[in-house]
Amino acid sequence: MATGGAFIMADKLNAKNIVKKKHVAKAICDYLIYVENNFRRALDIAAEATAACNYTDWWWKERVGKCQFKMGMIKDAEK
Repeated sequence: MATGGAFIMADKLNAKNIVKKKHVAKAICDYLIYVENNFRRALDIAAEATAACNYTDWWWKERVGKCQFKMGMIKDAEK
């Protein structure tokens, strides 16, 4: 059993494919935010998911705002 490797290779994730599986996308987005602190990739997934649900799901909107805030995009996060 190999140790020390990344659980998810964030740079190889395709946001459009991940968003097709709603519950998996939410888990991956939270993993990227809370474990890997990879806000750029989490923002990509959250933005794709928000567009896929026609901007109606509050959960994805909150994740977009959280990622933007953590990346220093305060004005965008306020929207």
